[in-house]
Amino acid sequence: MSTARKILDEMLNELPDELVVNVISYTAFIKNEKNNKIFKELEEASFSSMAFWDNPIDDEVWNNV
Repeated sequence: MSTARKILDEMLNELPDELVVNVISYTAFIKNEKNNKIFKELEEASFSSMAFWDNPIDDEVWNNV
């Protein structure tokens, strides 16, 4: 276990139960932020790849399908 995790573990053990909920909420927030960043990067990549299809030739072909 790393030093930081040991310190965190000691700090958590010292907290009263009603404050541990705050730590859980904050941890969930941090994890969610990471997931949101990954999703945003994937979303941006999909938009940039869609630009390939945005041209007059493909528009004309698909308009007649």
